[in-house]
Amino acid sequence: MAPVSDPQSRVLAERRAARAEKHAKDAWRHQFHERLLPRLLDQNEGARLLADAAEIIDTWERKGVCSSDYIDRWRDILSNLPMKYEQELFHDASDWRIALESNSPFSHMFKGEGAPWL
Repeated sequence: MAPVSDPQSRVLAERRAARAEKHAKDAWRHQFHERLLPRLLDQNEGARLLADAAEIIDTWERKGVCSSDYIDRWRDILSNLPMKYEQELFHDASDWRIALESNSPFSHMFKGEGAPWL
């Protein structure tokens, strides 16, 4: 981003940059969850990943660190693979897609996947 001397222009440029960064993070999280689905459906790896996710969701609930909306939705999604996963995370009509991908029981895996903001 080139230096901007006008304060209003600088603020607008910073906002554009922040929106672009958020868009890139959202797109990366979405791609991560797309790549994750086949692993969740795998008989061996999927059972382990789902058990880990269930434990994380239980921890969210026990510690009160996450909204019950996310807890209930993620439990429903993971109990109804692949239909609910695809419905909630792959269809643009889902108002929850970005929020669910941002508050995912698989987010502990992001670091190993080369998340651009880590």
